[in-house]
Amino acid sequence: MHRVYKAPTVIDLEVTDVCNEKCRHCLNFDRDYSLGSASLNFDQLDRIIDEVLEAEVFHVILSGGESFVNFEVLEYGIKKLSEKNVSVSVCSNLSIKGNRVDRIKRLRDAGLDHILTSLISHDPVVCDYMVNAVGAYERIITGIEDCVENGIRVSANM
Repeated sequence: MHRVYKAPTVIDLEVTDVCNEKCRHCLNFDRDYSLGSASLNFDQLDRIIDEVLEAEVFHVILSGGESFVNFEVLEYGIKKLSEKNVSVSVCSNLSIKGNRVDRIKRLRDAGLDHILTSLISHDPVVCDYMVNAVGAYERIITGIEDCVENGIRVSANM
């Protein structure tokens, strides 16, 4: 039997274009000129989620910029999608330290069980260079550890 889908089965939904890092390899090459100008609010997210549900999308990846920058909207989206039985994951650099463990617990409680991150290199010097920030390697590693210790699976691209 041939199945026809009416929409993509997976979508990547950016909750913000703001990012706390300036990675050399970032796909948003014009980030210095445009980033920081667009973040979803609750009403916009509600409208998008309604369209996702109407289209019968199976999985939503909430991302950014850095998704934790728009935390309240991120948490709300996870909860709302989970309540509607839509599989959800988050893409984050995990390098934001402020209230990170508390935020990870809140996301877990909202229904999140998986985060995709990037660990640029096993070498801290190379990682920090690529992220353009001293200490990035350590922040990412501790972010991964914080997730795992609080029941959220992490996949890391390298």
